Amino acid sequence: RNDAFKPVVVSPREVKHYELWVYNRWGDTVFHTEDPEQYWYGNKSDGEYYTRDDVYDWVLKITLYGLEDTRYFRGNVLIVR
Repeated sequence: RNDAFKPVVVSPREVKHYELWVYNRWGDTVFHTEDPEQYWYGNKSDGEYYTRDDVYDWVLKITLYGLEDTRYFRGNVLIVR
């Protein structure tokens, strides 16, 4: 059972910049954060608490101290309640 989603960052103290987006199947942003410690609990940005059961795409943009290049990671998360 997983009540929350967040990409694992090995050393959060080494993060210079972090952004996580979660999108629904139509490309609408349902979640966005710049806090590497913040989880997504399946809530929607527009105030409704839970999203519907579905597959959601996520994109992580991260820059670490000491590395000048920004890296992007992509994946998906399945919500089943």
